[in-house]
Amino acid sequence: MKLPAPPTRKDSDDHLIPLINIVFLLLIFFMLAGALSRPEPFSVEPPYSDEGQAATVDEWVLSVAADGRFALDGEELLRDAVIDRIEQRTRNGDDLRIKLRADADLNAELLLPLFDDLRDAGVERLTLLTVASGG
Repeated sequence: MKLPAPPTRKDSDDHLIPLINIVFLLLIFFMLAGALSRPEPFSVEPPYSDEGQAATVDEWVLSVAADGRFALDGEELLRDAVIDRIEQRTRNGDDLRIKLRADADLNAELLLPLFDDLRDAGVERLTLLTVASGG
């Protein structure tokens, strides 16, 4: 007895399943990778400078908005809480360096008392972050 050959599907989409799996895996990867960085609590537009060095990531970043709000390493805090946190770290004997990311529209007279408070809290090095000008 001769059995008929099994029917074959010429328009089979089975070869697309691995491609769909890879696309979904890439989609998930990029969704997770994009969410790893913490958003800034408020927008700060740093001033421009003619010269400068590339910033390193091993120091704390203190952001000051044009309206006087403060954020330490991406967490919005009150000014006293920022100073307290810095004092706690320097009491442990850590060599603390702060990068100041101040808004270009911030009045410089408001920064002078902050500089005094940071020095009193034990900050030995303060770096002002700026945007390099194109010229």
